[in-house]
Amino acid sequence: TASGRLQLADWIASTNNPLTARVMVNRVWQHLFGRGIVPTVDDFGSTGERPSHPDLLDHLASRFMENGWSVKQLIRAVILSRTYRMSSDTYPNNTLIDQSNTLFWRMQPRRLEVEAIRDALLQVGGLLRLERPPGIQLAGNGGKGRYAKTRSLLTLNSPYRTVYLPILRDLLPEMHEVFDFPNPSQIKGRRDVTTVAPQSLFLLNNELPVRAAGQLARRLLQNPRLRNDTARIQSAWLITLGRLPEASEIRATLDFMKSLEAGNPTDALVYRWTAAIQALLTTTEFRYVR
Repeated sequence: TASGRLQLADWIASTNNPLTARVMVNRVWQHLFGRGIVPTVDDFGSTGERPSHPDLLDHLASRFMENGWSVKQLIRAVILSRTYRMSSDTYPNNTLIDQSNTLFWRMQPRRLEVEAIRDALLQVGGLLRLERPPGIQLAGNGGKGRYAKTRSLLTLNSPYRTVYLPILRDLLPEMHEVFDFPNPSQIKGRRDVTTVAPQSLFLLNNELPVRAAGQLARRLLQNPRLRNDTARIQSAWLITLGRLPEASEIRATLDFMKSLEAGNPTDALVYRWTAAIQALLTTTEFRYVR
């Protein structure tokens, strides 16, 4: 609850422990950059890795404590820094010196977490609702034993943000398992990031991405301001990838749609555009922040 979070924050601030401040600063840094100043965010002991920038960690921890343990001020200070605003471009000389980007000389491309991927799919389809769902989204008799049953009232296709989907132990939605959501029974400071075939298969076959692509296809075809296929392709690129397509990409998309054969001639146009948009959703550019 909100009151519980405030009590926890007050307790942390009252301890005024520099080690606690370093741990929290490192967690925030890891969340923003994809890797902590101490890479082993769950292990600050002798068995963990040493910090890549110990002076920076100490400075941010001291600043964090001086500002009343305000996480918001800490985040603001980090994201306004030059380091956070670095581009993801690579430079051969820098790569030779620091291939793993330990010194944070570039923005490290990062795959979106499952919550952001799902929300992005809903947003692409115009299905996302930002308000909180009413009531409690759990049902069942709870408890323990063979007859205890608890279920979520929100499904993967529900229009609400993923943060509102209940997480039940041993009952993770398929999408969460595919995109590396941590085990709810364990404490996990840093999520695993894998690239496996089921992720692409999910985006190709699951009802959610298919529905989102179909909704966007209908919106593009029904928009009177998009008078030709080139304009529709440009709009699709902007909505899904946040950029305009190159001329070669427009030609490739048109050729791809022409090569498709629809089973139902009455829906052939929607089918072709849905397939083209779904192809965009399966790209790494859609799933990664660069």
